[in-house]
Amino acid sequence: MSGSVCWFNGAAITTTAAGSAGQILTSNGTGAPTWASAGGIGFTQIVQQVFTSNGTYTPTAGMKYCVVEMLGGGGAGGGCAAVSGNNQSVGAGGGAGEYARAVFTASTIGSVQSVTIGSAGSANPGSSGDAGGTTSLGSLMSAHGGAGGGISASNGQPQINGSLGGTGGSTTGNVGQEIRSPGAPGMGCRPLRAHSRFHILTSVGRVFRTRLVQIWIS
Repeated sequence: MSGSVCWFNGAAITTTAAGSAGQILTSNGTGAPTWASAGGIGFTQIVQQVFTSNGTYTPTAGMKYCVVEMLGGGGAGGGCAAVSGNNQSVGAGGGAGEYARAVFTASTIGSVQSVTIGSAGSANPGSSGDAGGTTSLGSLMSAHGGAGGGISASNGQPQINGSLGGTGGSTTGNVGQEIRSPGAPGMGCRPLRAHSRFHILTSVGRVFRTRLVQIWIS
């Protein structure tokens, strides 16, 4: 059996001759396996495209599969109002954008797909922050932005919880199971001192990237 390959024919274990260097063993169903050239088999190159603003994704020629990762825009923190005397006001941090990852075939992607990058939430002095925008790849995939941070009343000893992270995006036409994670919540806030004449807490949401990793066989 030296230099041979063992296989089971359904009734007994038998052998087939060893192939040449560089060949791969190919199944023929219930028949004996055969050796074949490895040319044209396996992934030979990976190309990455990164989008930080709206645009159009055009697959590279020969692309077979596309791995897409995206994040929704972050929500802005709440902007505290001006207070007087012993009054106080606090603002919460905005939530992070949702994360999503999925794999698509070249036929599903088609010739082009529009890319939309969710914008960061805008901070508003004296009021709640705006939510982050939704990031998407055409109608195939989306990741929602985080909620904007709220503000507390400008009296007493206020405190406020952080806003929720982005969630609820969708994916369609993907190969296998997607990976999706809601954004982290924003940080809550409460005064550190008993008295504060003027207290401002604002944060600006992040604009995140969408990455498309192309894999193809030559």
